[in-house]
Amino acid sequence: MQHLISVIVPVYNAEAYIADTIDSVLQQTYTNWELLLVDDCSTDNSASIIRAYVEKDNRIKYFKPAQNFGGPAGPRNMGIRASAGSYLAFLDADDIWLSDKLERQYQVITTENVDLVSTNIFFFGDRVKTWSPKLPALPTLEEMLLHNKICTSSVMVRKTPDVVFEEEKRLISVEDYYLWLTLFFKGYKVRIITEPLVKYRVTANSLIHKNEFISILKANYVVSRLVVDFKYTNWILMRVFFRAVKDLAKLRVKKVIGK
Repeated sequence: MQHLISVIVPVYNAEAYIADTIDSVLQQTYTNWELLLVDDCSTDNSASIIRAYVEKDNRIKYFKPAQNFGGPAGPRNMGIRASAGSYLAFLDADDIWLSDKLERQYQVITTENVDLVSTNIFFFGDRVKTWSPKLPALPTLEEMLLHNKICTSSVMVRKTPDVVFEEEKRLISVEDYYLWLTLFFKGYKVRIITEPLVKYRVTANSLIHKNEFISILKANYVVSRLVVDFKYTNWILMRVFFRAVKDLAKLRVKKVIGK
């Protein structure tokens, strides 16, 4: 028997893209899913668009908190608490899944000894050349400490009490990186399907691109905080420091030459 997969989508003012996102879930070849859309008090037409889908398919559910969380962690956690599935899958309100994404991941997570399966992605957008990064099939903790190799919209994970996003305001835009590293430190086994199965939309409002300098600092804060929390001492710390210096230098050069 196929297990139920709970797909959780935080939504905030996503009227331009949310229909495409929902349609990509409806088109999945794996059909035993529930779609939980958590509207973080949108001020546009997102709610009306979602409700129209809810009326047509009882697998689709709409939630709205009493007040805006101010970031995606709160809505994701609200969806997790309301979920009924054995597995959780996360999807941002402007991203798109390829039709066999859930089926491919379900096959891996139920036949291999892993707890979390992510996939490669296509970056795309109006001003972005479509491309995919090179990712390892079996990422190590050391590789993850150097760079986050897991895109939230590509994740399927076993539902456990550990799968909770940190809602601390200073972690907005890196709350996912914080969670993935926490799971690595706790011994969760991770597998990446290196073929792109997700289309990751890059827009002017994409959190990770709004302020690259702040994003770099936050990523390194996440690493340093978890290394201390889990008492992890390794040569990797020196590499993380030099990675931060290198990234900031590259950002400075990019600003100077205007590219």
